[in-house]
Amino acid sequence: KEDKLETSYSPKVPLPAIAVTYLAPSVRSKDAPALSLVEEILAGGASSRLYQAMVYEQQIAQAVSCSADLHEDLGLLVFRVVLASGKPVESAKKSLTDQIENVLKKGVTDLELAKAKNRLLTSKLLERETTNGKANALGEAAVIYGDAARVNTDLAMTQAVTAAQIKEVLNKYVTSKKKVVIEYLPESMKSAGKEKSEKKS
Repeated sequence: KEDKLETSYSPKVPLPAIAVTYLAPSVRSKDAPALSLVEEILAGGASSRLYQAMVYEQQIAQAVSCSADLHEDLGLLVFRVVLASGKPVESAKKSLTDQIENVLKKGVTDLELAKAKNRLLTSKLLERETTNGKANALGEAAVIYGDAARVNTDLAMTQAVTAAQIKEVLNKYVTSKKKVVIEYLPESMKSAGKEKSEKKS
């Protein structure tokens, strides 16, 4: 059974890119804090998993990102890769898949988790140092979670996430789940792909 829907799009872009999307839970889910940390661990800055492997070591990508886009209803877990010049799309897909599979099977290290928590919690605390930041945090807690007091506990929930939970939650939403793969290809690459297909036939 095919578990992915694949499509192509050809805007006028200088470099090809891919996006891989999985369904994610509501922002109210107990898995939301772990997914926010997955985002940080995999693509939160130059020392993250995907940047180190795909941008610096393999040099197959110019940029990578991972976002847990969670809402009141269902959300999305999205991986994006902008390829380095001259690199094939299939190689980038394989590299991304390999990196995700590595986390699914082996999990993350305590050091990676600690760094991710530090980045995420520091960012949230800095936001709440301003009047607008405090108001936004209170408004989000009241409107989205239906409990203004949630603003006093959400950071502690993030801090309590373990490495085992990161592995468990990522497997829950990725392993054996359907995904949408979108390729953003320059017209030249799309044309070359068609010619190759026609020659084979």
